[in-house]
Amino acid sequence: MPPKTSIAMKFICSIEEIKRNSRLAFWMLFFLVLLGFWRVLECDFISFDDNFYVYNNPYLKGPLSPEKVKIFFYSDLFFDSPCVDYWQPVTYFSRFLDVHLFGINPTGHHLTNLIIHTINVFLLFFIFKRLIWNGWRSFVIAAVFAIHPLQVESVAWVTERKDLLCGFFWLSTIWAYLRYVEMPVWWNYCLVLLFFVLGLMSKPMIVTLPAILLVLDVCLLKRWFLSGGWRRLFWLVLEKIPMFCMAAGVGILIVSRQSHVAGELWRVNPFIHAIVAIGLYMKKILWPVDLAIYYPLYEDTDSFFRLVAGSGVLVAGFGMAWHCFRRQPVVTAGWFWFLIGLVPVLGLHDIETADRFTYLPIIGFSMMVVWGGADLWHKFGASRRLGAWVAGMGILGMTSLTWIQVGYWRNSETLFSHTLRVTRANPLVEGLLGDALVSKGCLEEAEQHLRTALRLAPFHMAACKFHNALGNVLDEMGREDEALEQYLKALEIKKDLPEACNNVGHLLAEKGRMAEAIEYYGKALAMNPFLVITLYNRGNAFLLTGKTTKARADFEEVLRQEPAHAGGLNGMGVVCSMEGQVWEAEDFFLRALEAQPDYADARCNLAGVQSRRGCHAEAARNYFLAMHYKPNEPAVWLGLADGLLKSGKPARAREVAVQGRRLFEKFSKEFDQIIVQAKSQSSK
Repeated sequence: MPPKTSIAMKFICSIEEIKRNSRLAFWMLFFLVLLGFWRVLECDFISFDDNFYVYNNPYLKGPLSPEKVKIFFYSDLFFDSPCVDYWQPVTYFSRFLDVHLFGINPTGHHLTNLIIHTINVFLLFFIFKRLIWNGWRSFVIAAVFAIHPLQVESVAWVTERKDLLCGFFWLSTIWAYLRYVEMPVWWNYCLVLLFFVLGLMSKPMIVTLPAILLVLDVCLLKRWFLSGGWRRLFWLVLEKIPMFCMAAGVGILIVSRQSHVAGELWRVNPFIHAIVAIGLYMKKILWPVDLAIYYPLYEDTDSFFRLVAGSGVLVAGFGMAWHCFRRQPVVTAGWFWFLIGLVPVLGLHDIETADRFTYLPIIGFSMMVVWGGADLWHKFGASRRLGAWVAGMGILGMTSLTWIQVGYWRNSETLFSHTLRVTRANPLVEGLLGDALVSKGCLEEAEQHLRTALRLAPFHMAACKFHNALGNVLDEMGREDEALEQYLKALEIKKDLPEACNNVGHLLAEKGRMAEAIEYYGKALAMNPFLVITLYNRGNAFLLTGKTTKARADFEEVLRQEPAHAGGLNGMGVVCSMEGQVWEAEDFFLRALEAQPDYADARCNLAGVQSRRGCHAEAARNYFLAMHYKPNEPAVWLGLADGLLKSGKPARAREVAVQGRRLFEKFSKEFDQIIVQAKSQSSK
């Protein structure tokens, strides 16, 4: 029997066949993506941006309405939205569809990300096979784009759907542009503009694409040399004026509305940071280890050596591009693709360094390395089969690193803990880890991380959110006064933080200061009218102050946004009960229990309404069920004893009343009355 061939050997040998078999290339790319990224389907949402933009985003819940469509298109275009970081209506619609297809189930959202990334890989291979007429080199470029570890952040982070959609429309625009170059008619040009506009509506990083199309014109499509020389170049620029104008408009919008995104940039000169960032990105592409969700800016720019190295890389890159312009134009095109693609995220306007920013520029870098490396390989006379071995081992190595990196994205705790291991003095991630630990109930550890974050960078852009998170921790620990102090500090830093306003209102309501609580709830809703928790809290505050009409309005709005909101249904039931609408109240309480069977308050309220209707046996049964969730609530014991008494079970009522009297001495009078009535009823 012939010896079995290893999977790696089969993979490497098949690279040589790709030039003749594109179908094989597509299948190999598909399995590479699957092998590297399948574990994203096991990942959870991340409590960094996913909470604001996806699973806690009130605009994504409920049915589509004209008001929501307006919000999707107008957010950060005509007004600031707390659930959008910049204008991205296409991305918004994509998230909305995911929520309605999969609910708040992270697997479905990650599956959509993985599908879009896979489509982008296929599209890239198709474009480059058509653009540079070399099957196996196109395959390697597409494979690097498919499974490089730097791509994990864009694929595994649900919030970064915008990267994937921008990449799809970026590549679709290039595909349409190639059609236009082959057949320069108006409908092909309109198709180019359509894809470009959709890309701008997904993520504004596509603003550099018109310049990259010019690079392709000059280096690969040779449109400059066809006729006319410099005059031809002028017409090539003029041809893209509509795209440049749209890109400029979106760029001005972003610069004017998104200031101080990374509140640490005051530490360094932005041009120095841009030079250092280019060197850092190239280093991360060539040596993708110790990857993190966030790199502190001062960590990237605290070394004179890094500045010199970055400057040297720039000089060498431009020298290489000039040298290869005639002989190896793909290398030149790749350098400018990489460099121009990074321009929007080089820190010239308060942008930090992040792996996700390389999602599209990495294509240009792989063009340089693959094409230049292959030509050098042939120049030194090395065999093609050995070259396939080197390329294959490199691709498999990147796949294994990607598989490992995806594992760090399993949940917020693993991701942030890994980031703290591979970076130093990282206040943002310290705070994020603390915030993530709150949801797990690790309050003391969460408090430690949040205080560390505030100590390292008290004026960081996220300090207000860390004060708010620390307030939540202290509130959970029963330290209400300290919690209130932290909430107020958050509002000192950022007055338009609706979560902090809601939390202040909640603490004031617990202290009985209802008028002040309602005022803070109003401030929160003025900033974000779709904040369901605040509407619910304010509705309860209105109930406690006897303002049932206003309470009804708030609860109705809660149910309009979330029809199955158990608290809103219970609140509406209480309003109806207070207004004498007993049957309507019972219906709301039943719906609340259908949405949340362990909702003790709704169970008690239902029992109270049933008692008013004379259904004492049903009331007693519901009080008994509520006792499992609220065993220390005297009203439940009183209601159960009263229900048993009125349903003709005096002996059982007396037992419950005697036990309740023993547990709650403050209510001994009420229990004594039931005991007396039970004795009287038993004697009869």
